[in-house]
Amino acid sequence: MVRDRIGKVWGRYDGLSNRMHLVIVAIAVMMIVAPYLSAAGGGGSVSPSDPVGTVGFFSVAERSSAPVSKATLIAFDPRDLADDLAYLAAVPASTFYSEEDGMSISSPLLFYQAPMESPTVEQTALDGGVGIEYLMEDYVTACGGQLGSLMTVGVPRSEAETLQSKWFSKELVVLEGGAAPGAAARIATANWDWARTGVVAVLDPTVEPVDVSVSGNLSGTVPSVAPGHGTFTGTIEPSFHVEQTHSFEVGDDHKYVQAVMDWTTPGPFPALTQRGKELGLHLYSGEIMVALSTEWNAFSDAVDTARSFVYTPGPWTAAVVFIPTMGVNGAGLPEGPDRSQRVFEAAQYTITYDLYGGVDVPIEDIPAPGTKNAVFSLSWADSGRDLGLFIRGPSGQEIASALGRNTGGHQDLEVSELGSGMYTASVVALDGLTGEVDFDVEYTWEEPMSEAEVEGLVGATEAAVLASELNAPLLYATPSGVPSATFEALDTLGITDVQLVDLTGHTAIVSDQLEGHRGAGQPGIDVTTHTDLPDLISTIAKLGQRGREGRQDVVITTLNPWSYWYTDSNADNPQGEEWGGRYFGPAAYAAANHGCPVLVTESDPRLSSSAAWHNEYWLRTYQSRSPAPVGAMYLTGSQVIDAVGSFGLD
Repeated sequence: MVRDRIGKVWGRYDGLSNRMHLVIVAIAVMMIVAPYLSAAGGGGSVSPSDPVGTVGFFSVAERSSAPVSKATLIAFDPRDLADDLAYLAAVPASTFYSEEDGMSISSPLLFYQAPMESPTVEQTALDGGVGIEYLMEDYVTACGGQLGSLMTVGVPRSEAETLQSKWFSKELVVLEGGAAPGAAARIATANWDWARTGVVAVLDPTVEPVDVSVSGNLSGTVPSVAPGHGTFTGTIEPSFHVEQTHSFEVGDDHKYVQAVMDWTTPGPFPALTQRGKELGLHLYSGEIMVALSTEWNAFSDAVDTARSFVYTPGPWTAAVVFIPTMGVNGAGLPEGPDRSQRVFEAAQYTITYDLYGGVDVPIEDIPAPGTKNAVFSLSWADSGRDLGLFIRGPSGQEIASALGRNTGGHQDLEVSELGSGMYTASVVALDGLTGEVDFDVEYTWEEPMSEAEVEGLVGATEAAVLASELNAPLLYATPSGVPSATFEALDTLGITDVQLVDLTGHTAIVSDQLEGHRGAGQPGIDVTTHTDLPDLISTIAKLGQRGREGRQDVVITTLNPWSYWYTDSNADNPQGEEWGGRYFGPAAYAAANHGCPVLVTESDPRLSSSAAWHNEYWLRTYQSRSPAPVGAMYLTGSQVIDAVGSFGLD
């Protein structure tokens, strides 16, 4: 019976003696007879009558999952990380896997904010309290009109009692927030009556933003390279599957290519009749598309421009497509041969391309994860020449560029975010003139994220998922040792097996304290260490395969703080950043439900630099909705696939 299974699973009795198993099974049977009694374990927070489903369902993880009528709310604090770490500790208390029953048990886990009293129109999308109420109304309805248990962390008792009344919760557990070790210990002892295994994550819970500024300079010479030019002409008819191609060669010293296409069709008033005819221009390096232009010309001239950094010299191709954008007999438009002829007549186009020489200069300083507000300044003495600047990431992708003409010997380029890894400054001659040009590039950027923050939060995020898979509480230690609150929770729950997750390099200190904590005659603590991130991810992935076969999921997140926007399209977005608003907690919760590890972008340069490129690009172009450079998307996507594969998750 599933009621038996829910009661057993929530009791966390795995690993106990056979005699104790029989006792708990007897209690579970009593609960079926008296369904209003609390289930063993979980602080009495869930009873066998609480599951939403009867036999579970095929969940997002492709293994059986049973939701229960419990909810956990963590008071949101945008100023520090205590609430985020409490959220992580609540992940295994809200979602966990029962190996004996072959199913996941899950309930909502939310950051809590009260609804805004009188938000402005621009702030309405930021009113998280309204979203919470909508979600919980639906979930309570799915639970039959009442919750079995509501747990709050850091929410004032009076407010928690109001929520209990609103959502008809039979039980209310109110826990204090505060420092991460104490909050995690309170969450553990409120949700487990006993446990054989516990997970301890090592991190500094008091990390704060750091103020590190990096500056440097580099110099070089643009070589004397003869520019390349070429022109193609052709005719193309509207089609969903036909393209016209033209090949050209890009030399080894060329760094930048730009192609411009215009077109016309027979008839009067070409400036008007060509509007709405959607020709597109694509550029290929070998067989890989690196750039495209699909400008909608209904309000502009019949011109498309495609440009790209030259990632690979050699054979290139310019391809033209002519996608039909209207039907012959559109609603409200007159029928007749004249109109159909104009819609489907061929277009005559001309493509002109230019190749520009340049040079690549590596940037010796390596940005740390989370690097922000980078500024690059290119200068050269001959103000009569035109130079352009590309900043390129570890895979060679163009991060950003400054390609203005007639700038008087100076180009400035601002980049809001850089990932970690090796970067390159590529300087090109845009004027088509030969002759060498000496240049200098000065740069500055800010590094607000310390190494301790990255290592600790990455480890804690993975530890939350590991604890969920092991059906074990998550507790915290610091680089200096094990806090008293953690020891008390270990003793209260009778934990004898600790899975120690430490990416900070303080394993020996914490492990020695754990193993030496209990005296003679007391059950000792065996410590298994997880200090290598790829191995830890592999362990979680293998555990996540239980109860299913074949598919491997992965959740990707970032340690970057949350940026908030106003809904007003004319607002100068983003409006700001909430340093204490992070994504890693909900990412761990999602991963626990999927039965998979989390990949934190800051933990791997391939992920970090790829994420930074996408953030930077869309932040610059979201208003214009310009299509992204295909070459950069291909390179960053390849980096992500490579990173996922290196962790064995492909």
